[in-house]
Amino acid sequence: MRKYSVNSITTLAFCCAMIDFLTFSYEGFLFPRDRIFHIFISSLIALFFIYVLQYMNNDKIYTRFLLIGFSVYRMVSIYLKFIEYFSTFHGSNKVGITILTAILIITICKFMGDKNYEIYVFFVIFNIVSSMIILILSFNEINIMNLYCNDISFSFKYNKLPIFWELLAIPMFFDNKKDRINSSKKYIIITTSFMIIATLLQGLCVQGNMLYSAPPLQSIMQIFTTDTVRRFDYILTIFQTFNYFGSIMLYTWLIKEIIAKIKGV
Repeated sequence: MRKYSVNSITTLAFCCAMIDFLTFSYEGFLFPRDRIFHIFISSLIALFFIYVLQYMNNDKIYTRFLLIGFSVYRMVSIYLKFIEYFSTFHGSNKVGITILTAILIITICKFMGDKNYEIYVFFVIFNIVSSMIILILSFNEINIMNLYCNDISFSFKYNKLPIFWELLAIPMFFDNKKDRINSSKKYIIITTSFMIIATLLQGLCVQGNMLYSAPPLQSIMQIFTTDTVRRFDYILTIFQTFNYFGSIMLYTWLIKEIIAKIKGV
Protein backbone atom coordinates (compact mmCIF):
# COMPACT_ATOMS: atom_id res chain seq x y z
CA MET A 1 0.00 0.00 0.00
CA ARG A 2 1.46 3.35 -1.02
CA LYS A 3 1.43 6.15 1.52
CA TYR A 4 -0.99 8.94 0.70
CA SER A 5 -1.76 11.81 3.04
CA VAL A 6 -5.31 12.92 3.78
CA ASN A 7 -4.49 16.46 2.63
CA SER A 8 -3.07 15.36 -0.72
CA ILE A 9 -6.05 13.23 -1.71
CA THR A 10 -8.52 15.82 -0.39
CA THR A 11 -6.87 18.54 -2.46
CA LEU A 12 -6.84 16.55 -5.69
CA ALA A 13 -10.46 15.50 -5.12
CA PHE A 14 -11.30 19.19 -4.64
CA CYS A 15 -9.66 19.93 -8.02
CA CYS A 16 -12.04 17.42 -9.64
CA ALA A 17 -15.08 19.00 -8.00
CA MET A 18 -14.03 22.47 -9.12
CA ILE A 19 -13.83 21.42 -12.76
CA ASP A 20 -17.31 19.91 -12.47
CA PHE A 21 -18.79 22.93 -10.68
CA LEU A 22 -17.11 25.86 -12.42
CA THR A 23 -17.62 24.55 -15.95
CA PHE A 24 -21.17 23.29 -15.37
CA SER A 25 -23.70 24.86 -17.74
CA TYR A 26 -27.36 24.45 -16.77
CA GLU A 27 -30.07 24.68 -19.42
CA GLY A 28 -32.00 27.66 -18.15
CA PHE A 29 -31.34 30.01 -15.26
CA LEU A 30 -29.98 28.75 -11.94
CA PHE A 31 -30.13 31.57 -9.40
CA PRO A 32 -28.11 31.85 -6.16
CA ARG A 33 -30.76 30.82 -3.63
CA ASP A 34 -31.84 27.87 -5.77
CA ARG A 35 -28.24 26.73 -6.29
CA ILE A 36 -27.31 27.04 -2.60
CA PHE A 37 -30.31 24.95 -1.52
CA HIS A 38 -29.34 22.23 -3.99
CA ILE A 39 -25.70 22.32 -2.85
CA PHE A 40 -26.85 21.98 0.76
CA ILE A 41 -29.15 19.04 -0.03
CA SER A 42 -26.45 17.31 -2.04
CA SER A 43 -23.89 17.75 0.76
CA LEU A 44 -26.24 16.13 3.29
CA ILE A 45 -26.74 13.16 0.97
CA ALA A 46 -22.97 12.96 0.45
CA LEU A 47 -22.26 12.97 4.21
CA PHE A 48 -24.63 10.02 4.58
CA PHE A 49 -22.88 8.10 1.80
CA ILE A 50 -19.46 8.72 3.35
CA TYR A 51 -20.30 6.26 6.11
CA VAL A 52 -22.04 3.82 3.77
CA LEU A 53 -19.05 3.66 1.41
CA GLN A 54 -16.67 2.80 4.24
CA TYR A 55 -18.22 -0.66 4.30
CA MET A 56 -17.80 -1.23 0.57
CA ASN A 57 -15.69 -4.33 -0.01
CA ASN A 58 -12.77 -3.15 -2.15
CA ASP A 59 -11.00 -6.52 -1.96
CA LYS A 60 -13.26 -8.19 -4.52
CA ILE A 61 -11.67 -8.43 -7.95
CA TYR A 62 -14.84 -7.33 -9.75
CA THR A 63 -15.10 -4.26 -7.47
CA ARG A 64 -11.59 -3.25 -8.41
CA PHE A 65 -12.24 -3.62 -12.12
CA LEU A 66 -15.44 -1.57 -11.74
CA LEU A 67 -13.43 1.14 -10.01
CA ILE A 68 -10.88 1.12 -12.85
CA GLY A 69 -13.77 1.55 -15.29
CA PHE A 70 -15.17 4.36 -13.14
CA SER A 71 -11.76 6.08 -13.03
CA VAL A 72 -11.38 5.92 -16.80
CA TYR A 73 -14.92 7.26 -17.21
CA ARG A 74 -14.20 10.18 -14.86
CA MET A 75 -10.94 11.04 -16.60
CA VAL A 76 -12.62 11.04 -20.01
CA SER A 77 -15.65 13.03 -18.80
CA ILE A 78 -13.45 15.65 -17.08
CA TYR A 79 -11.29 15.87 -20.20
CA LEU A 80 -14.30 16.35 -22.49
CA LYS A 81 -15.93 18.87 -20.15
CA PHE A 82 -12.79 20.97 -19.89
CA ILE A 83 -12.10 20.76 -23.63
CA GLU A 84 -15.68 21.88 -24.37
CA TYR A 85 -15.45 24.80 -21.93
CA PHE A 86 -12.07 25.95 -23.19
CA SER A 87 -13.09 25.68 -26.84
CA THR A 88 -16.39 27.52 -26.28
CA PHE A 89 -15.00 30.52 -24.44
CA HIS A 90 -11.37 30.72 -25.52
CA GLY A 91 -11.09 29.11 -28.91
CA SER A 92 -9.79 25.71 -29.86
CA ASN A 93 -6.89 24.36 -27.79
CA LYS A 94 -7.83 20.69 -28.02
CA VAL A 95 -4.51 19.49 -29.39
CA GLY A 96 -2.40 21.31 -26.79
CA ILE A 97 -4.52 20.16 -23.84
CA THR A 98 -4.61 16.60 -25.18
CA ILE A 99 -0.82 16.47 -25.55
CA LEU A 100 -0.24 17.91 -22.06
CA THR A 101 -2.75 15.43 -20.60
CA ALA A 102 -0.97 12.49 -22.24
CA ILE A 103 2.43 13.74 -21.02
CA LEU A 104 1.07 14.10 -17.47
CA ILE A 105 -0.36 10.56 -17.42
CA ILE A 106 2.87 9.06 -18.78
CA THR A 107 4.96 11.04 -16.27
CA ILE A 108 2.85 9.86 -13.33
CA CYS A 109 2.91 6.24 -14.49
CA LYS A 110 6.62 6.07 -15.30
CA PHE A 111 8.48 8.57 -13.17
CA MET A 112 6.53 9.82 -10.18
CA GLY A 113 7.31 7.88 -7.02
CA ASP A 114 5.32 7.20 -3.89
CA LYS A 115 6.24 10.49 -2.16
CA ASN A 116 5.26 12.76 -5.02
CA TYR A 117 1.78 13.15 -3.57
CA GLU A 118 3.22 16.12 -1.65
CA ILE A 119 2.83 18.13 -4.85
CA TYR A 120 -0.71 18.88 -3.61
CA VAL A 121 0.66 22.08 -1.99
CA PHE A 122 1.15 23.44 -5.52
CA PHE A 123 -2.59 23.09 -6.22
CA VAL A 124 -3.54 24.65 -2.88
CA ILE A 125 -1.46 27.74 -3.67
CA PHE A 126 -2.91 28.14 -7.16
CA ASN A 127 -6.50 27.89 -5.89
CA ILE A 128 -5.86 30.41 -3.12
CA VAL A 129 -4.19 32.85 -5.51
CA SER A 130 -6.93 32.56 -8.15
CA SER A 131 -9.64 33.01 -5.48
CA MET A 132 -7.92 36.12 -4.15
CA ILE A 133 -7.67 37.58 -7.65
CA ILE A 134 -11.39 37.04 -8.22
CA LEU A 135 -12.29 38.61 -4.85
CA ILE A 136 -10.06 41.64 -5.38
CA LEU A 137 -11.25 42.31 -8.94
CA SER A 138 -14.94 41.90 -8.10
CA PHE A 139 -14.83 43.94 -4.87
CA ASN A 140 -16.12 47.14 -6.50
CA GLU A 141 -19.00 45.24 -8.12
CA ILE A 142 -20.42 43.81 -4.90
CA ASN A 143 -23.87 45.15 -4.07
CA ILE A 144 -26.14 43.37 -1.60
CA MET A 145 -29.21 44.69 -3.43
CA ASN A 146 -28.31 42.50 -6.40
CA LEU A 147 -29.33 39.43 -4.41
CA TYR A 148 -32.85 40.80 -4.02
CA CYS A 149 -33.11 41.61 -7.73
CA ASN A 150 -32.71 37.94 -8.64
CA ASP A 151 -35.28 35.18 -8.53
CA ILE A 152 -35.38 33.89 -4.93
CA SER A 153 -37.78 30.99 -5.51
CA PHE A 154 -36.76 27.38 -4.92
CA SER A 155 -37.71 24.58 -7.29
CA PHE A 156 -36.15 21.21 -6.55
CA LYS A 157 -34.83 19.27 -9.54
CA TYR A 158 -32.47 16.33 -9.28
CA ASN A 159 -30.38 17.53 -12.23
CA LYS A 160 -29.49 20.68 -10.26
CA LEU A 161 -27.81 18.63 -7.53
CA PRO A 162 -24.00 18.62 -7.72
CA ILE A 163 -22.64 15.08 -7.58
CA PHE A 164 -19.53 14.44 -5.50
CA TRP A 165 -18.08 11.64 -7.59
CA GLU A 166 -14.78 11.58 -5.73
CA LEU A 167 -16.44 9.96 -2.71
CA LEU A 168 -16.10 6.72 -4.68
CA ALA A 169 -12.39 7.30 -5.34
CA ILE A 170 -11.14 8.55 -1.95
CA PRO A 171 -11.65 5.30 0.07
CA MET A 172 -9.41 3.36 -2.32
CA PHE A 173 -6.35 5.37 -1.26
CA PHE A 174 -6.54 4.46 2.42
CA ASP A 175 -6.57 1.19 4.35
CA ASN A 176 -7.36 3.04 7.56
CA LYS A 177 -11.09 3.68 8.00
CA LYS A 178 -10.43 6.88 9.96
CA ASP A 179 -8.35 8.34 7.11
CA ARG A 180 -11.08 7.46 4.61
CA ILE A 181 -13.74 9.28 6.62
CA ASN A 182 -11.52 12.29 7.41
CA SER A 183 -10.49 12.79 3.79
CA SER A 184 -14.06 12.37 2.54
CA LYS A 185 -15.44 14.82 5.12
CA LYS A 186 -12.77 17.41 4.36
CA TYR A 187 -13.51 17.04 0.67
CA ILE A 188 -17.24 17.67 1.17
CA ILE A 189 -16.80 20.57 3.64
CA ILE A 190 -14.16 22.42 1.61
CA THR A 191 -15.88 21.83 -1.72
CA THR A 192 -19.38 22.86 -0.63
CA SER A 193 -18.00 25.91 1.21
CA PHE A 194 -16.25 27.06 -1.98
CA MET A 195 -19.37 26.41 -4.07
CA ILE A 196 -21.56 28.45 -1.72
CA ILE A 197 -19.06 31.35 -1.52
CA ALA A 198 -18.71 31.42 -5.32
CA THR A 199 -22.49 31.37 -5.70
CA LEU A 200 -22.93 34.22 -3.20
CA LEU A 201 -20.25 36.25 -4.96
CA GLN A 202 -22.03 35.73 -8.25
CA GLY A 203 -25.32 36.80 -6.67
CA LEU A 204 -23.79 39.90 -5.11
CA CYS A 205 -22.22 41.04 -8.37
CA VAL A 206 -24.76 40.04 -11.02
CA GLN A 207 -28.20 41.62 -11.25
CA GLY A 208 -31.04 40.08 -13.24
CA ASN A 209 -30.64 36.87 -15.19
CA MET A 210 -28.05 37.74 -17.84
CA LEU A 211 -25.27 35.50 -16.52
CA TYR A 212 -27.11 32.79 -14.59
CA SER A 213 -27.28 30.41 -17.53
CA ALA A 214 -23.49 30.56 -18.07
CA PRO A 215 -21.03 28.27 -16.25
CA PRO A 216 -20.09 29.80 -12.87
CA LEU A 217 -16.46 30.25 -13.92
CA GLN A 218 -17.40 32.28 -16.98
CA SER A 219 -20.15 34.18 -15.16
CA ILE A 220 -17.88 35.30 -12.31
CA MET A 221 -15.11 36.29 -14.70
CA GLN A 222 -17.43 38.43 -16.81
CA ILE A 223 -18.14 40.57 -13.74
CA PHE A 224 -14.82 42.35 -14.01
CA THR A 225 -14.16 42.15 -17.75
CA THR A 226 -13.70 45.81 -18.76
CA ASP A 227 -11.62 47.78 -21.24
CA THR A 228 -8.65 47.70 -18.88
CA VAL A 229 -9.14 44.17 -17.51
CA ARG A 230 -10.22 42.35 -20.62
CA ARG A 231 -8.29 39.11 -20.48
CA PHE A 232 -8.39 38.18 -16.81
CA ASP A 233 -11.02 35.61 -17.73
CA TYR A 234 -8.42 33.85 -19.88
CA ILE A 235 -5.72 34.10 -17.19
CA LEU A 236 -8.03 32.60 -14.55
CA THR A 237 -9.03 29.84 -16.94
CA ILE A 238 -5.34 28.99 -17.11
CA PHE A 239 -5.40 28.81 -13.30
CA GLN A 240 -8.29 26.36 -13.55
CA THR A 241 -6.21 24.32 -15.97
CA PHE A 242 -4.14 23.31 -12.95
CA ASN A 243 -7.32 21.97 -11.31
CA TYR A 244 -7.85 19.96 -14.48
CA PHE A 245 -4.35 18.52 -14.22
CA GLY A 246 -4.95 17.76 -10.53
CA SER A 247 -8.07 15.81 -11.54
CA ILE A 248 -6.11 13.75 -14.05
CA MET A 249 -3.44 13.08 -11.42
CA LEU A 250 -5.98 11.81 -8.90
CA TYR A 251 -7.51 9.24 -11.21
CA THR A 252 -4.17 8.18 -12.71
CA TRP A 253 -2.91 7.50 -9.20
CA LEU A 254 -6.14 5.66 -8.39
CA ILE A 255 -5.77 3.36 -11.39
CA LYS A 256 -2.13 2.69 -10.42
CA GLU A 257 -3.21 1.91 -6.87
CA ILE A 258 -5.92 -0.53 -7.95
CA ILE A 259 -3.63 -2.29 -10.44
CA ALA A 260 -0.97 -2.64 -7.71
CA LYS A 261 -3.55 -4.27 -5.44
CA ILE A 262 -4.71 -6.61 -8.19
CA LYS A 263 -1.08 -7.69 -8.71
CA GLY A 264 -0.72 -8.23 -4.98
CA VAL A 265 1.86 -5.46 -4.51
